[in-house]
Amino acid sequence: MGKKNGFARQIVEWKNSHTKAVKDTYMQYLTDTMVIVLNNHGFGEKRIREILKDWGGVFDEYFDVLTTNNEADYMQHKLDERIRQICKSGDFIPFEKRYEYLPDIKYDIRR
Repeated sequence: MGKKNGFARQIVEWKNSHTKAVKDTYMQYLTDTMVIVLNNHGFGEKRIREILKDWGGVFDEYFDVLTTNNEADYMQHKLDERIRQICKSGDFIPFEKRYEYLPDIKYDIRR
Protein backbone atom coordinates (compact mmCIF):
# COMPACT_ATOMS: atom_id res chain seq x y z
CA MET A 1 0.00 0.00 0.00
CA GLY A 2 1.34 3.40 -0.97
CA LYS A 3 2.00 6.28 1.37
CA LYS A 4 -1.02 8.18 0.03
CA ASN A 5 -3.42 5.32 0.79
CA GLY A 6 -1.98 4.89 4.28
CA PHE A 7 -2.29 8.59 4.97
CA ALA A 8 -5.86 8.67 3.64
CA ARG A 9 -6.74 5.74 5.90
CA GLN A 10 -5.25 7.56 8.90
CA ILE A 11 -7.36 10.63 8.12
CA VAL A 12 -10.54 8.52 7.92
CA GLU A 13 -9.66 6.73 11.18
CA TRP A 14 -8.97 10.07 12.90
CA LYS A 15 -12.23 11.53 11.59
CA ASN A 16 -14.20 8.51 12.81
CA SER A 17 -12.61 8.60 16.27
CA HIS A 18 -13.10 12.37 16.47
CA THR A 19 -16.77 12.04 15.51
CA LYS A 20 -17.28 9.33 18.13
CA ALA A 21 -15.54 11.46 20.78
CA VAL A 22 -17.74 14.47 19.99
CA LYS A 23 -20.91 12.34 20.04
CA ASP A 24 -19.96 10.63 23.31
CA THR A 25 -19.02 13.95 24.95
CA TYR A 26 -22.26 15.65 23.95
CA MET A 27 -24.28 12.61 24.99
CA GLN A 28 -22.65 12.69 28.43
CA TYR A 29 -23.27 16.43 28.78
CA LEU A 30 -26.91 16.04 27.70
CA THR A 31 -27.31 13.21 30.19
CA ASP A 32 -25.74 15.20 33.04
CA THR A 33 -27.96 18.21 32.41
CA MET A 34 -31.06 16.02 31.94
CA VAL A 35 -30.42 14.42 35.36
CA ILE A 36 -30.41 17.87 36.96
CA VAL A 37 -33.54 19.04 35.12
CA LEU A 38 -35.48 15.88 35.97
CA ASN A 39 -34.45 16.19 39.61
CA ASN A 40 -35.54 19.86 39.58
CA HIS A 41 -38.99 18.60 38.55
CA GLY A 42 -39.23 16.18 41.47
CA PHE A 43 -37.93 12.97 39.93
CA GLY A 44 -35.81 10.75 42.16
CA GLU A 45 -32.81 8.64 41.24
CA LYS A 46 -34.75 5.46 40.39
CA ARG A 47 -37.17 7.23 38.04
CA ILE A 48 -34.35 9.25 36.46
CA ARG A 49 -32.46 6.03 35.70
CA GLU A 50 -35.58 4.57 34.05
CA ILE A 51 -36.08 7.70 31.94
CA LEU A 52 -32.41 7.82 30.91
CA LYS A 53 -32.52 4.16 29.86
CA ASP A 54 -35.60 4.82 27.72
CA TRP A 55 -34.06 8.04 26.38
CA GLY A 56 -30.91 6.16 25.37
CA GLY A 57 -33.01 3.70 23.40
CA VAL A 58 -34.91 6.47 21.62
CA PHE A 59 -31.64 8.32 20.97
CA ASP A 60 -30.18 5.22 19.30
CA GLU A 61 -33.41 4.44 17.44
CA TYR A 62 -33.49 7.84 15.74
CA PHE A 63 -29.74 8.53 15.48
CA ASP A 64 -29.77 7.88 11.73
CA VAL A 65 -31.54 11.24 11.26
CA LEU A 66 -28.13 12.82 11.79
CA THR A 67 -26.37 10.70 9.18
CA THR A 68 -26.42 10.46 5.40
CA ASN A 69 -26.93 6.71 5.23
CA ASN A 70 -29.80 5.06 3.36
CA GLU A 71 -32.18 5.26 6.32
CA ALA A 72 -31.67 8.95 7.16
CA ASP A 73 -34.58 10.43 5.22
CA TYR A 74 -36.95 7.70 6.39
CA MET A 75 -35.93 8.19 10.02
CA GLN A 76 -36.26 11.98 9.66
CA HIS A 77 -39.82 11.41 8.50
CA LYS A 78 -40.50 8.98 11.39
CA LEU A 79 -39.05 11.46 13.92
CA ASP A 80 -41.21 14.29 12.57
CA GLU A 81 -44.25 12.01 12.55
CA ARG A 82 -43.73 11.12 16.22
CA ILE A 83 -43.08 14.70 17.33
CA ARG A 84 -46.10 15.95 15.35
CA GLN A 85 -48.26 13.51 17.38
CA ILE A 86 -46.95 15.07 20.60
CA CYS A 87 -47.04 18.76 19.55
CA LYS A 88 -50.79 19.16 19.16
CA SER A 89 -50.75 22.90 19.90
CA GLY A 90 -49.74 23.62 16.32
CA ASP A 91 -46.21 24.73 17.20
CA PHE A 92 -44.60 21.88 15.26
CA ILE A 93 -41.40 22.84 13.42
CA PRO A 94 -40.34 20.52 10.54
CA PHE A 95 -37.06 18.61 10.67
CA GLU A 96 -35.40 20.80 8.01
CA LYS A 97 -35.93 23.89 10.17
CA ARG A 98 -35.01 22.25 13.50
CA TYR A 99 -31.78 20.86 12.01
CA GLU A 100 -30.87 23.65 9.62
CA TYR A 101 -27.17 22.80 9.68
CA LEU A 102 -27.62 19.28 8.35
CA PRO A 103 -27.32 18.86 4.58
CA ASP A 104 -30.43 18.05 2.57
CA ILE A 105 -30.41 14.42 1.53
CA LYS A 106 -30.90 13.90 -2.16
CA TYR A 107 -30.52 10.34 -3.42
CA ASP A 108 -29.56 9.58 -7.00
CA ILE A 109 -32.46 7.37 -8.10
CA ARG A 110 -30.72 6.48 -11.37
CA ARG A 111 -28.53 3.88 -9.66
